[in-house]
Amino acid sequence: MAAADPLARDLAVILRPILGPASEKAELLVEHLRTLHKLPPAPPPRGLADAARRLRAQLNADQIRAGARSLVASLEALYCSRETVV
Repeated sequence: MAAADPLARDLAVILRPILGPASEKAELLVEHLRTLHKLPPAPPPRGLADAARRLRAQLNADQIRAGARSLVASLEALYCSRETVV
């Protein structure tokens, strides 16, 4: 991760609840944003800094951060172990 890139640092913090290497987190983020914003396919990123760099070409930093938050929320909803009562 590039220490000078604030977006990459923010993504690392936001995606911290996802267990796994940064390259897998980056790939999940790119796929999630690709489906949300109908982005064209691209090769998988090497890490979060690479993902941030590539996504900046099509989205602004706020959209990328919001996408990371929605990714964590959607994964939490899918894999949450708590039962809910409706």
